[in-house]
Amino acid sequence: MTTVVENGSFAGAAEKNVRSILLLRSADLSLTCRAVDFLAERFPGARIYLLVQSSVLAFFREKGVRAELIEYPFRDFHLGVKPKMLKGLPAVDLALAIYKNEGEGYEEVDAFLLGRIRARNFGGISGSMAISFRPLQGPDKWKKILESRARVYGFSPLALMKSYLLNRTYGGKSSRLILAGKCSFRVDQGGVVELRPHAIVRLGYVPGDWLGARSPGGAAIRVHREAKLTFDGSVNLFCGVKIAVFAGARVSMGEGSYVAFNSRIFAEDSVEIGRNCAVSWDVEMADSDFHRVRLEDGQVRRSGIRLGDQVWIGAGSRILKGVTLGNNVTVGAGSVVTGDFPDNAVIAGNPARMVAEKTGGYRV
Repeated sequence: MTTVVENGSFAGAAEKNVRSILLLRSADLSLTCRAVDFLAERFPGARIYLLVQSSVLAFFREKGVRAELIEYPFRDFHLGVKPKMLKGLPAVDLALAIYKNEGEGYEEVDAFLLGRIRARNFGGISGSMAISFRPLQGPDKWKKILESRARVYGFSPLALMKSYLLNRTYGGKSSRLILAGKCSFRVDQGGVVELRPHAIVRLGYVPGDWLGARSPGGAAIRVHREAKLTFDGSVNLFCGVKIAVFAGARVSMGEGSYVAFNSRIFAEDSVEIGRNCAVSWDVEMADSDFHRVRLEDGQVRRSGIRLGDQVWIGAGSRILKGVTLGNNVTVGAGSVVTGDFPDNAVIAGNPARMVAEKTGGYRV
């Protein structure tokens, strides 16, 4: 049986049997708050749980949402998160995802509900507050789970096997490397890759709504001798991303950040990316000239790059050596950034200049 609510109009009577609900937080924080209010009004007396990422837990506490908050220590909802990594999730009558649209591109999220949440009914809420749910068991359930598991690895058995082997060296109880499609991951002797607790790193990843326009894979990471690459939480590195950490250099990325299609990070000194940063496609960060500019130069000029938390870098931008960007900075598409900018700055141009200042709010 399927129960549907559209634009606040209820059809069916299955809600009478719903006494507990678990809702997966959407990337749209405002939409998540609306969905919780909708459920509280539609299912009066039901116990509502909201599974929410650590990075925005404080936001929902401050908002006083009408739900019991359960901390989720990873970035995304997908089957790369193993059951043993999740503890204390309640069994519920109804498990729901939130869709910005009508559910297109949310196959991984739906499979997470089916494979990791114990519930009698599964479904979703759209941005227009239309809700649909039904029981799903047996072959239909397992078909969706197996399809999504293959999707996590870019439909590549080789990527699954390479991920397994890499995790024997670099993975931990709550941390994993996940390769999608054909990717390269090379660590030279003396190089170090560190996955801190709750770091799930996806390499070659393509979001569900981009499949067809983009293909998984084509990403590459190389960590040279005496170099170190650190992931301080879950990170997505999209298809075509290239990261080179040259001898003695350091690169680190914070929880919740992502680097989109075909972007590049080249470090001979250091590149530090904070929490919840969004690096759009075709962006390049280079902390070095990589050669002497003049014959009389004694050495190659190098200087580290640092991005604070909640930084958003527009498509096609270049971040050059020595740059420091404060928290919550936005970089306009196609900018060339050569200097430092404070918290909340909006910058654009070549060379980039401050054009506005942001006030409050989360990037996600």
